[in-house]
Amino acid sequence: MQELAQTTLSIDEEILRCIDDVLLTYGRAVSKAIFWHCSFISAVKKSDIPSNPEVFEKNLQMIFGSSSSTMVASIVKQMKRKFDLPMEESVGLKDTIDLIKKTSARS
Repeated sequence: MQELAQTTLSIDEEILRCIDDVLLTYGRAVSKAIFWHCSFISAVKKSDIPSNPEVFEKNLQMIFGSSSSTMVASIVKQMKRKFDLPMEESVGLKDTIDLIKKTSARS
């Protein structure tokens, strides 16, 4: 049972790395501001984002408006690269994270 929890934790860490990698392209201050906003406005800590991607996406929408879709698309693309998922499928952040977790659970 502990092994399953460890696997899930490492998957969540990899998901967060993908998010970090994309957000850091906008600058460290922007990345920090986004995570602060999530934490203080929506009570979702950075470590909770893989379990609450809808709230994270909603926060991006609050901060950046329609431009947030570009950020989300970049995050999804990064995750697909990292986890070797098909690029041609157009799915959102939550669906991508669900697919990663489902695929990783089968391994």
